[in-house]
Amino acid sequence: MNTHSLARSLVCAWAAALMLPVAAGAAAKPATGAASKPLSGAEVSRRLADALVCKGDAAEAVYGLVDRGSDFNAGYAAHGFGEGTSYRAVAVLRDALVVAGAKANAVVSEMENSNPDFRAFTYAQFDGDYRQAVKLLKLQEAKPFNDASIGRYVSQQPKATTCPQTIGLTPIDDKHFLLGCGWCNGG
Repeated sequence: MNTHSLARSLVCAWAAALMLPVAAGAAAKPATGAASKPLSGAEVSRRLADALVCKGDAAEAVYGLVDRGSDFNAGYAAHGFGEGTSYRAVAVLRDALVVAGAKANAVVSEMENSNPDFRAFTYAQFDGDYRQAVKLLKLQEAKPFNDASIGRYVSQQPKATTCPQTIGLTPIDDKHFLLGCGWCNGG
């Protein structure tokens, strides 16, 4: 088993342990050989943008690009490095992702946190006004903000005993912020 497969397995095992079981009667999606089909730049951007706001399998959006290898015709380079829980996968984009007017040219998936006050597992650093993203994504201030919070601002979560995917945003300064997807805001 290669390193990024091990990291993906760890992320999936961690996610499975934290998330609700699939609704009764839901069938697993069969493999379609989609990995062999070339992706358009627009499809790559859509998948990564969706991952940042917790639509679909956020980690797989980046790990899948690493599995495919870089595709400069589709406008991205992807690489994974490290071992076990320190494995990181990075997709660098020719054309920036745009959220609320802010731009990012790379998306990272990792299990170990590299950024203070931010604990999303798939994220990007954006250049732009974080307040516009908070407003567009309808994020709320994390209260209380503690060592287990995903970000300073998070998506609204129902009060439950589950551990849902959560959008997190942490400002770096007035012109830069981190935005991504994680689980279990606040522990």
